[in-house]
Amino acid sequence: MPVYFFILDTSGSMSTRSHPQFSFFDLAKNYIETFIKGRNRADSRMVVGRENDRYFLLTTQGKYPENVKVVSEKAGGIVVDELKKLTLPYGSAQIHQTILDAFRILHTNRAQTGIDGVGTGRAIQNTEQIMLIVLTDGSGINSIPIDFRLYFDPAFLGSEMTKEAFRWDQKLYTVVFRIPSSPYRPTPSQLANIDIDVPIIERVCGLTGGRSFAIVSLRQIQTSIDYILSQSNQHKVGVRFGCLPHLHFTAGNITNDEVLRIKRRFDNVNAKKPVTNLISRSNNQGRPVTCHWPIPESYFPTRGLDQLPQRTAHPMILCAPMALPLTIRSEIPVDKLELEPGGVTDLIMDLLQKKKDMTIWTFIEGSSNGPTASFGCLRMNTFGTGVTLILLPLILK
Repeated sequence: MPVYFFILDTSGSMSTRSHPQFSFFDLAKNYIETFIKGRNRADSRMVVGRENDRYFLLTTQGKYPENVKVVSEKAGGIVVDELKKLTLPYGSAQIHQTILDAFRILHTNRAQTGIDGVGTGRAIQNTEQIMLIVLTDGSGINSIPIDFRLYFDPAFLGSEMTKEAFRWDQKLYTVVFRIPSSPYRPTPSQLANIDIDVPIIERVCGLTGGRSFAIVSLRQIQTSIDYILSQSNQHKVGVRFGCLPHLHFTAGNITNDEVLRIKRRFDNVNAKKPVTNLISRSNNQGRPVTCHWPIPESYFPTRGLDQLPQRTAHPMILCAPMALPLTIRSEIPVDKLELEPGGVTDLIMDLLQKKKDMTIWTFIEGSSNGPTASFGCLRMNTFGTGVTLILLPLILK
């Protein structure tokens, strides 16, 4: 059940005209309309769960909630009708504040469903596939403060249990129009792989598991639309991976120096791409299949807790620094989530040394009432081409 949340920059700078004499504002509105048509086209890849799509539209004109144009509508045509009412861009834009407004709207809707399940672990079936798509220009990006962070300050009802403003099933994409007014012919590589934009917005998008697009040609617009639509065809949630400290690993014989070396490798991978997506199988309605076991919280609930601690948007999964055998009893139900290809997947494959009978145990620090206990493992998939996260009961003894 994908959710598409469009954030449209309606500031005066969007009236800038590019080649061939289209304003950025017209291109942005056409982008949204083309996106919705692309989602509704007769394509078998787009059919699953399409009847449950929901659309949001937010602009930079006025303050929240006056800038909210469309909220949770299943008909994409309503978004198109609202776009036609927006005629001339004017004023200035605070893109960073509008992004926070968008997350505020999502969490207001989310609080009514209670799908976050704070205190009970993170269940894959209690997630949505949410894509936030910002359409702006270079001036809009320049308005973002260098120290901007995705945090609510102060927090409001429904947001106080998570440190960041986003959740692990929400991804931010930013389309930045930088098309020159003179003719420009992009290279074949620019058409196939669109460059990311400036570091400040790429960092913000990357923290959610999304990315930015620097659009320098009209021919790149469809490429970015196809990319985002392809990402929404699979149900993904973002997690972070790290290395379990040597102090907590007692199952194998490994030195502290070796653990530190592996930790540095994880740090290097995370510096380039901090979030790794887990891919869940979907049912006929486009919802993720129900899992037996959740990813545990980073704390153990006890009677002495006055209130539950805040959780991070993405769970931090710590991996054992070496591969170990693990026999899973046939009567225990297991859940499998595929890791998307990337640096973390390559690192895990290297630790497994391409041995299908070995596993990397996974942990959530603080989740156990005592020594850190494993909640699952990473193992090569059936074809040996990727890595699968296997969820198990938290304590296996």
